Amino acid sequence: MRANRLLTLFEKRQLSPSLMRLVFTGEDLKTFPVGEESGYVKLLFPADGEREVQGDKLDDKPYFKALHKRTFTIRQYKPEDNTLHIDGVCHSFGHPEQGPANAWIETAAPGHAIWVSGPGEKKLINAPSDWYFFVGDMTALPAIAVNLAQLEGDARGYAVIEVMSSGDIVELPRPDNLEVHWVINSDPKCPSTYLAQAARELLWQEGVPSVWVAGEFELMRDLRKYFKRERSVPKSQVYASSYWKIGESDEGNKRAKKQDELIAED
Repeated sequence: MRANRLLTLFEKRQLSPSLMRLVFTGEDLKTFPVGEESGYVKLLFPADGEREVQGDKLDDKPYFKALHKRTFTIRQYKPEDNTLHIDGVCHSFGHPEQGPANAWIETAAPGHAIWVSGPGEKKLINAPSDWYFFVGDMTALPAIAVNLAQLEGDARGYAVIEVMSSGDIVELPRPDNLEVHWVINSDPKCPSTYLAQAARELLWQEGVPSVWVAGEFELMRDLRKYFKRERSVPKSQVYASSYWKIGESDEGNKRAKKQDELIAED
């Protein structure tokens, strides 16, 4: 079972107009395993009407069920200073219909407590391969960044990343022969084909690639079919995951993923 740790917000750092880095610390973090970057944790945000979580009530089942659970990628864990770094997309600050995650990220201050559950499995690309193909939106950007930094220096291929504005384009350490292509979509909650089309237009390289796709549910399904059926990439070389689904909560996306797994074709 994944551990639940009561942590406190140490720092909020604006990386771009739409990307916020949250740095957590706390005594419970000292048991967090090393080397889990690109894996995930679930942040348990306060229930409706509450500003902070109650640290002594997690064993209370009604209270636990009322918490809002959202999934985030582990960007970095630094045991030397006991901090956990998580990047969150802050796309609806100030909006009256913003979700519980954005509401907490917007208003939380250093010292605010939150329950963190995890870590879950790492999401690294299948390596080594002849070349690599990453595709993802801003929710996948932290995991893509971890993957790119772990590739060998002579790795080649592409990373196609959708962001909400030119200000969200960030520097990503990567091998010299791996090209990064940025796609601008100011309204990611509106269905679009911008990212999938940009990936399809790139010149297909020689050899067998490893493919890594993550982001919105329909994007993931579309590109999974493209790589497997149109490009004949072996199933073992394709990682495709839905991080969110337009119009659905975290729980709704999870249900859609389970249903998709039942009907997905090899």
